[in-house]
Amino acid sequence: MTGCRQLRPASALFRAAALALTASTGLQGAAMAAEMAKPDDAAAEGPACPGPAPQALVSAQIRLPSVSHDLTLSGPDIARRAAEVEPRIDHDHEWVDGTVGLTTVTFLSQFDTQLRFRKVEKGVCVEFRRVSAVFGFTNMTVYVASEYGTASCAYKEVLNHEHKHVEIFRNEVLKARRPFADAIEYTIRSKTPFLAPDRETAETMAQDMLKAGVQPVLANMWLQGDAKHELLDSQESYRRTERHCADW
Repeated sequence: MTGCRQLRPASALFRAAALALTASTGLQGAAMAAEMAKPDDAAAEGPACPGPAPQALVSAQIRLPSVSHDLTLSGPDIARRAAEVEPRIDHDHEWVDGTVGLTTVTFLSQFDTQLRFRKVEKGVCVEFRRVSAVFGFTNMTVYVASEYGTASCAYKEVLNHEHKHVEIFRNEVLKARRPFADAIEYTIRSKTPFLAPDRETAETMAQDMLKAGVQPVLANMWLQGDAKHELLDSQESYRRTERHCADW
């Protein structure tokens, strides 16, 4: 099951959502642990599937594709491209007289699961045997306004700036790999075995558990990256970049 979306760490909307999802700066936060350990109605009545689950095999792989470059769009076209993917765009830079550069990414987080089922009176007890997770990017595209020739100083400065954003995205994903895997393991330990009415429903429940388990890690990853993107996009940073060239 694959979930793809356009992302904008600098978006106030996303920041607000991410802040609501995580009350700490890391996986070990007490608020997160308390939330994941919160008993549900079935647990209050007693365990429907008693006993600890066997240890599952967990792997987490990162996907970091090569960067694509689109040099065919004019500044106004880039601005329209940015509007098309709102509110999940990244870094629409308006230096000098208009939009000159844009970085967009498509994020992926998916889980391939192997489950063990045990028939009980109320349905099936479900345990994880294996979880293979992949997260990262399926696409990373840098746009530079076509008004600037590739030999121009302005082109090189915009390209360099956008590549710094790309590096931030990559570095934050790399840093999140271990917490991402830890979150999966914690979810398995704390949520399984679980009761489902049938196998098909169990598959959906397993996916939902894993998504919820890693969400605080991903939200924190975007928040950490957001701070770096905003520093790179500060007015002082823009002014320094503008001073490098005379051919804007």
